[in-house]
Amino acid sequence: MIEYIVCAAIHYDDGEKYAHQPKNIEQGIVICGKGHHNCIATLAGLKGRDNYDRGKLVPKSQGFLTSFDRFVSRKEGYIIALNAKQIKPRIPNKELDEFLGLIENGETNILTSEDLYEKIPSLYSEDIYGTI
Repeated sequence: MIEYIVCAAIHYDDGEKYAHQPKNIEQGIVICGKGHHNCIATLAGLKGRDNYDRGKLVPKSQGFLTSFDRFVSRKEGYIIALNAKQIKPRIPNKELDEFLGLIENGETNILTSEDLYEKIPSLYSEDIYGTI
């Protein structure tokens, strides 16, 4: 069986131990969602927006949850998604990658949640009902 990316995830390490975390996480909690922004919103909702805004809840790292129940970095996630044929290889373009925020610690081949999902065009009510 091949490992693949299930969803975006953020590891918050508060020094506590929690049940049912990815098998490679010994402490802290991993929040999952379709995109990293969903993970942030979930934690802020659970722990209170005030805690998040004041910097009390700082992520250890952003990454992904895999089908093998592992939390992986954006770099390892890119390799896993590529091998699982979830994404196509990205042609490195340093200027564009910097602009889009696709460089992490000097690495250009990192996975973003947007890489995983088909681009859906914007839908407006006028598309459904026509213009009046």
